[in-house]
Amino acid sequence: MRKSVFAGALVATAALAAPALSTVRLPLQEIGRRGFAFAERLLAGEQPESEVLPSEVVMRESTGAPSAAALPGARIARPTRARPTRAGAA
Repeated sequence: MRKSVFAGALVATAALAAPALSTVRLPLQEIGRRGFAFAERLLAGEQPESEVLPSEVVMRESTGAPSAAALPGARIARPTRARPTRAGAA
């Protein structure tokens, strides 16, 4: 049986794992900004509408290629691989 591993959010170490973990890239600052604005509107007695922000699946070595049926409408990023860095390099 073939298994895949997928991290729930883009984390800096996901690409460094062996095998490199697939993740989801989320606009975290924008989520925070809009979430705060949403809460302010709620506190003001308004009924704000839900919003959908873009996300991106980052496929790496830990997952097989998705089928089109499994992720309808999803934008799939090309696989990435961590580049080794030298200690002390900027």
